Amino acid sequence: MKPFGYRPELDGLRTIAVYVVVAYHSGLSLFSNGYLGVDVFFVLSGFLVTNVLLNELHERGEIRLLRFFARRIRRLLPAGLVTILLTVVALRFATETSERIGVQSDARSAALWFANFNAVDRIRDGLVNPSPLFHFWSLSIEEQYYLVFPAIVLALWAARRRRLDVMWVVLAGAAALGALAQVAFNQADPTAAYYFTHLRIYQMLAGAALAATLKDRPNLVPNLPGAVPTAALGAVVVLTLGGAESLSPSLRGVLTTGLIVVVLHGLVHDDSWIKRALSAKPMVYLGGLSYAVYLFHVPIGVITDYAVGAMNPWPKLAYTAVVSTVLAAISASILERPVRVNPTLDRYPGRVIAAGLTSSALVGLTIVPLVL
Repeated sequence: MKPFGYRPELDGLRTIAVYVVVAYHSGLSLFSNGYLGVDVFFVLSGFLVTNVLLNELHERGEIRLLRFFARRIRRLLPAGLVTILLTVVALRFATETSERIGVQSDARSAALWFANFNAVDRIRDGLVNPSPLFHFWSLSIEEQYYLVFPAIVLALWAARRRRLDVMWVVLAGAAALGALAQVAFNQADPTAAYYFTHLRIYQMLAGAALAATLKDRPNLVPNLPGAVPTAALGAVVVLTLGGAESLSPSLRGVLTTGLIVVVLHGLVHDDSWIKRALSAKPMVYLGGLSYAVYLFHVPIGVITDYAVGAMNPWPKLAYTAVVSTVLAAISASILERPVRVNPTLDRYPGRVIAAGLTSSALVGLTIVPLVL
């Protein structure tokens, strides 16, 4: 089992995914299925986090859970909580009370990591106004996944006496069953199928299964010609542009998941032109900002619409993309990177976790109600 190092082309893939989502939220009809960028992030997250865990098993024979959770907190919480705080303050001064209906529950659930369940309640109750924090639902799913997945990896690792031959089979099987459940539940309750963790986790498990397979059986699937991952990525782009309209959102999500698995496999194994294109410095740089761009772009768009009136989609896309990217670059420089790479914090994972949980509770239960 060889360790999996940093892959710049995956940051390039993040760049495509996040700006497709920005285009979708700008109301651009050209990207009518741009929400599929979130599906790409889910698969990619499962793939990368599994590699982090398996690398540690390879190097140390154990997973330091406190260290893992502390690093997730350092990666996700600083920019996430700052986004929530800035958004609620801006809303307080830029909008009328009637325009803030439901936002308090969105902000609270975002800070406390259950925004996806809140999203279901909000949709069933009828969304009154566009919410600048509604998009935190996807981050909540990822955070919930990070809480339980390391234990699954440890259990599968221990069950086979530190071998991966069962892990990738179990993960692949769970992903397949999860995809079937997603499609089946979509028939009865599309909202639950889209937002509930147990019905979206198959996408992260698909990425995890690929990571475990590449560790244990790197030659199980033959190396694919460079044209195959290129075509798969092209198919994903076509889907975001409104392709396969006859399919339900669930089926489009399942199809996107399978295509991204093919893309990831090809990027790992082959030095194709698409890999080199995704590894270009601008793509890698923007991919490094993708998390903060995702956080900022919805509040920027929604609050601007409240303040100056609805913008046309193309100007809104340009404005939102530029402003969110600039803010993301500032956030990366003065907030995210200093916290993420701080060697002192590495030595105190327990304190980091305590500080993160306390900060989330303070924002969600105290500051948000006071401001809104």
